[in-house]
Amino acid sequence: MRAIMTVAIAGLLIGPAYGQSGPSSNSGFGPPVGTPSKNREEKQKLNPKDVDAAYQATMKHIPSRKVVSDPWQDVRGSSDKKQ
Repeated sequence: MRAIMTVAIAGLLIGPAYGQSGPSSNSGFGPPVGTPSKNREEKQKLNPKDVDAAYQATMKHIPSRKVVSDPWQDVRGSSDKKQ
């Protein structure tokens, strides 16, 4: 009975550690170790002018931070003062 309990406890302790092991030699899961990812290759192919144009277009959609807004203004009473 003790042997069965020892094996069961060891299995419960080893199971999660086995799942955290590094990349395996099985090539069926993900890219092989040591090969560059496709994202890196795609980023190197990007045209800097296109990236800059996309950045400028995105910046036009972001509101200016010059306008100070108070999201709690409806919750506070008129007698409360900002500090």
